[in-house]
Amino acid sequence: MKEFNFFEKLTQEEKKYLLENSKYIEIPKDFKEVFDKLNFYKGPSLGTEFTLLMPYTYLAHYDLIMSKDGNKFLEKIGLPINLLRVSVGCENINDIINEFERINN
Repeated sequence: MKEFNFFEKLTQEEKKYLLENSKYIEIPKDFKEVFDKLNFYKGPSLGTEFTLLMPYTYLAHYDLIMSKDGNKFLEKIGLPINLLRVSVGCENINDIINEFERINN
């Protein structure tokens, strides 16, 4: 079976667009409260046109989050538990920004 790396086939401009449209944000407040209050769809992004939020570390490293040793390891490598991935959709960017500002107040 031939392996195909989609990202390597993209132009520099396409790579920049993809990277700019997925943001990772560390939430300084109560992560669960902030995640629940944000009025966006939640789940892993598979190329939707609407904004999606994903509790990145929880989905990728749940086993480490659930143990003290795992927490120590995540802290050692600098991966915050409260990391939120925002896959930015086609909505008006001001609406997206306003939603984050709404919960910050």
